Amino acid sequence: MKASVSLRYPLLIIALFAFAAGACRTTLDLGEGTIFRFDFEGEQYEIIGYNEVEGREEGVNDLVLRKGSTVRLWARDNTQDGFIDSVIQGDVSLQEANRIYLAGIRAAMERGSYKERPYARRFEILSGFYAFDIISLSVGENDTYNLFIIRDIKTQEIVSVRDFGRDGILDDPLIEEEERDFWQPFYTRILEKGREMNRISFDGNQWLVHLP
Repeated sequence: MKASVSLRYPLLIIALFAFAAGACRTTLDLGEGTIFRFDFEGEQYEIIGYNEVEGREEGVNDLVLRKGSTVRLWARDNTQDGFIDSVIQGDVSLQEANRIYLAGIRAAMERGSYKERPYARRFEILSGFYAFDIISLSVGENDTYNLFIIRDIKTQEIVSVRDFGRDGILDDPLIEEEERDFWQPFYTRILEKGREMNRISFDGNQWLVHLP
């Protein structure tokens, strides 16, 4: 299975994580959430999961590094899809924040401290030795995308790529162009299959997974 060197997810379900390690009140901006702490390269990080956010369908995960009362790193996964979308505070690149975040997700899996969050706008289909998922997500009216997940049934390797704007083109900046080009025909085929099954629609601009 072809996969990106920087974003390879062996034995990992990427979609929609909710961490469960005890509720706590944080000093950040979304109130009460669950918290998971992990050590990585000599630092202790936190992943804080806000699974119910007022006015939003999706939850939010924050990646945080503190030194005493000072927040040195604060980065956000806007939809709990396994990707850091923005670095709010701290001198860390988006790619580095995602590297740390992935280490935290793996640590949570190893300790049994995670669960996969279900999502209504999800289309799943098997084809050969692959299981494909397309999940339609949104953060406000103007920030929409589809998450395309590919699982190799034999090796359990998983790759995910995003289609920002839901226009049918895989354009995830965290995935190398060569890899996006490799998965594009698969994505196009699964979108069309979803439309044939009346599970996905295309309005001329966007592909959207239907509610069940």
